[in-house]
Amino acid sequence: EREENDSRARASLGSRLARLNSQVESVTSYITTYRGAVGPSARTALSEAARHATAATTVQTTDPVAALAEVAAAEPLVAQAQALAEADVRGSSSSWSPNSGERYSYSRDYGRSGGGLDLGSLLLGGLLLGGGHNYGGWSSHHHDSDWGGGGGFFSGGGDFSGGGGGFFDGGGDF
Repeated sequence: EREENDSRARASLGSRLARLNSQVESVTSYITTYRGAVGPSARTALSEAARHATAATTVQTTDPVAALAEVAAAEPLVAQAQALAEADVRGSSSSWSPNSGERYSYSRDYGRSGGGLDLGSLLLGGLLLGGGHNYGGWSSHHHDSDWGGGGGFFSGGGDFSGGGGGFFDGGGDF
């Protein structure tokens, strides 16, 4: 009886496992493309489906019945991952583009309570990224005839070889 079960399992296993692996690859590609809009539920379902697909591949030759059970467990998960990912992308209220991978406004995940940049974030980021540069005004860290380049908001000083600039520019000697 076991041989009969193995034989039946092998008969459908090859095509179902190939289809499952193709679906996992397709959903992975979709989630990667829309990574900024897809939430954790879709990613979790996909991860579980991929885990079952890997387990099925591992035991397909030694235990085709167990492999078929893994495929059967993975099929609804990959379908769920696809549906959740598509719903997340459709439900995203941001002006997001697939090439950027980032959100430019609130999304439904953050609600209306925040999630954007504010002045404090910009100041902290400028300090962390700018390190010990001079911000705004005139700078003369050389003791020769170079005039330091002025700057706008968060712009670093510098001399003629790399003058200051506008928003968030870091001038300096390069």
